[in-house]
Amino acid sequence: MSSAKRVRHDWYLGGGLGLGGGNLRGTTGGGSVAATAWLRVGGRLREKVGLGGSLVSSFGGAGGSGVSGFTNLLAEALFFPVKGRGLGLGVGLGLSSAWLREPAADGTLVQKQSRVGGGLALGLGYDFWLARRFNLGLWLRGDASAGSYGVRTSGTFGLGFSWY
Repeated sequence: MSSAKRVRHDWYLGGGLGLGGGNLRGTTGGGSVAATAWLRVGGRLREKVGLGGSLVSSFGGAGGSGVSGFTNLLAEALFFPVKGRGLGLGVGLGLSSAWLREPAADGTLVQKQSRVGGGLALGLGYDFWLARRFNLGLWLRGDASAGSYGVRTSGTFGLGFSWY
């Protein structure tokens, strides 16, 4: 009995969730807990290179200083440096929409206007093959939004899935 060959076909679809830290507090800045979710879709250019788009949303902050977050729409390149293995590197660049909620006098959080800027993503992960085309992976991500709210960043460690 032989097992099916593990392959990456001409397209991919994936996503994941992560938890970590960032500078996502409201007006006071500083460190905070960050949660990140991502979706990606694209195609394979070569055996070790994929190109597509991703949607990343990160939010965090706590306490009386408010919370903030951002959503990035990115063009993303995926690199798999070792053929047939799960090691992956991701780089993304695109647009970002950042938002900020600050406390009002009565203690409730008030939505401030969203602001558009640039977005950046970096990722390093390892996908474990669960089936011929399905992977479950551990990913270390760094995401950023730069705009009129300043630079908002998050670094998270998460669980991702991919269907190739």
